Amino acid sequence: MADERAWFSPADVSALRMEKTPATVPNAAGVVRFGRQTTVMTLATIYLVALALRLIPLILFPSINYLDEIYQTVEQAHRLVFGYGALPWEFEFGARSWLLPGFLAGLMKVGSWFGSDPTYYLNFIHLTLAAIAASVCICSYLWGQRFFGSWGGVVAAALPALWPDAVYFAGRTLNECVAAPLLVIAAYLIEPGYRIDSRRRLMVAGALLGLAIALRLQLAPAAAVIMLWTALDARRQRLLAIAVGLGVTLAFAGGLDAVTWSYPFESVWRNIVYNTNYGVSAYFGTEPWYFYGELLLQYWRPFVVIIPLLAVIGASRVPTLVFSAVTLLVAHSVIAHKEPRFIYPAILLLIVAAGLGMAWLVTRIAQTRHSSLRRCIVIFVSFTVLSSGALAVSAPYRELWQRGHDMVEAALYVSRLDSVCGIGVWRSLAAYTYFHRPVPYYWTDNPMKFESYLPGFNTMIAEGPAPTAVGYTVSRCFGKICVAQRTGPCEATPMPKTQIPAPLAGASPG
Repeated sequence: MADERAWFSPADVSALRMEKTPATVPNAAGVVRFGRQTTVMTLATIYLVALALRLIPLILFPSINYLDEIYQTVEQAHRLVFGYGALPWEFEFGARSWLLPGFLAGLMKVGSWFGSDPTYYLNFIHLTLAAIAASVCICSYLWGQRFFGSWGGVVAAALPALWPDAVYFAGRTLNECVAAPLLVIAAYLIEPGYRIDSRRRLMVAGALLGLAIALRLQLAPAAAVIMLWTALDARRQRLLAIAVGLGVTLAFAGGLDAVTWSYPFESVWRNIVYNTNYGVSAYFGTEPWYFYGELLLQYWRPFVVIIPLLAVIGASRVPTLVFSAVTLLVAHSVIAHKEPRFIYPAILLLIVAAGLGMAWLVTRIAQTRHSSLRRCIVIFVSFTVLSSGALAVSAPYRELWQRGHDMVEAALYVSRLDSVCGIGVWRSLAAYTYFHRPVPYYWTDNPMKFESYLPGFNTMIAEGPAPTAVGYTVSRCFGKICVAQRTGPCEATPMPKTQIPAPLAGASPG
């Protein structure tokens, strides 16, 4: 049963509805709630700060967390919008949905209206995704405000706004990163901290849960926890509205597969078959069940204990956040193929719950020690800023920030060069999304193959010295990756075929 003190009293509601509200309105329990204008300004400030932080690793210091961030999403969007791009095996074998690439294609098209340079559509995509991700901080503030007053809302929003994982992963074009904030928003719409029986709101929550599942099937256990929790507390009738919203979204995702592939949910079925029957996921590597625990210890250090403790405290107000996070962590721990990005939704849920736990702790200390609430808030928020900043510049996070940065800068540099008739890439990675030129593209780390491709390109992106690259002049280097060009035309040379995982060798794409 939700705590009665979590709901607005009639006095609170009437005060917030006044045409001219004072800056703060204390309720009967002495909990301070901001007036309408102050609340709006506070929310806007929190949101804009969170948004600005999330744009730093995306626009000011672009990097790549994982290859799927490019080849499975924006590169396919580039194929849709501009008609050319690299084709990974997943889209040759029908193992991926066009849901996220299609959405990104729309953003890419709009972004391209502002200019021909790829940074226009890339920045527009990242801005949109970061804006969605930053909305989690609004949910955190509103939760904290309901339970602990407006100052408690500020504290609750501080942790998800500043935590380095939430900043780094927020606007990335990875399915789990796009889906993670949807889980939090859905949880808030279902359990905002006060009684609500709006069917429309519950249907929207269900639609968001369905969208999260459609983006990444492995999030279904967390969505089920969030969805079924509302069936408790003698309010099972709310479950129907959520189920309707979820069903509509999943029906759309299935219909999209039927249109873009052959039948509903074909991408889901093929993905499961290829990863289980053929062992494709195991081919890309397996890890022990404790991998994620070691990973969090490596990145979070002492906070690997502090964050869960705060999250447990926060679970006393919104249990679904912690229950769904633990469900995801357990589910992903028993799957052999593990990648750090897979558990980002669980991390975000824990961070939001920990923010609520910190808000409880602040207000509790202020009440029991008769201290100034504002002074306690300043201390805790300052500690959050310093802790998040210290982690962000630690060695593990610095590696994340730098991962793929030189490649991105080199590819964008190539997009602005003249007389590019073909592009060769040696031991690096690149994509049409960045160099944005309808010319042949050759990638290899095999010296013999590289030599055979040489006539087909006059522009090279190379990590380290390339073999037998005679006649090239280095134009510019970005870290260990250099861009070089030669004079003369490009000869017609067959481009390399899509690399198919060894377990699928001989399998038919159809």
